[in-house]
Amino acid sequence: MSTKTAPHKQGQPLPTFWKYTLGLETIICLVTALYMVVMPEHYIRTVLGIKTNDTEVTDNIYILIVQLASTITACYVYLLYHMIFDNATNVVERRIMFKYLQKAMLFGDIVIVIHSSWLYYNKPEKRTMEMIATLGMATFWGVFRWVYIVTCDKFNK
Repeated sequence: MSTKTAPHKQGQPLPTFWKYTLGLETIICLVTALYMVVMPEHYIRTVLGIKTNDTEVTDNIYILIVQLASTITACYVYLLYHMIFDNATNVVERRIMFKYLQKAMLFGDIVIVIHSSWLYYNKPEKRTMEMIATLGMATFWGVFRWVYIVTCDKFNK
């Protein structure tokens, strides 16, 4: 009786279209995080719509922005980069983790769309081009992620 085990299945590499499109998202996430840290006052006023001259409030918001930027960098930029371009890890395991990450990011996109839509209809003073752009980007990437999640299982075979 043989005790040999089947070789570990490696799966197919991520198709080029998904690889480069999600690679573009990695760059967008990095640039966004840098924007939040380098130009916090602009981010606070234009994206968040907070117009305050209170230094203490602005400082507290800045601390939250730095925390958010570090989370974006750690979770999205680092993980996306390694899941897309790192060839040292098992492809199937990487794909499974990548699908989980995309599901989590889809949840975040849905929350952004709901919140931005609520602001758009209930707070007319918050209707800035940045808020509309945020709504558009979250909708685009949410649909894109949904398509990936629905179709990605065929690549894992």
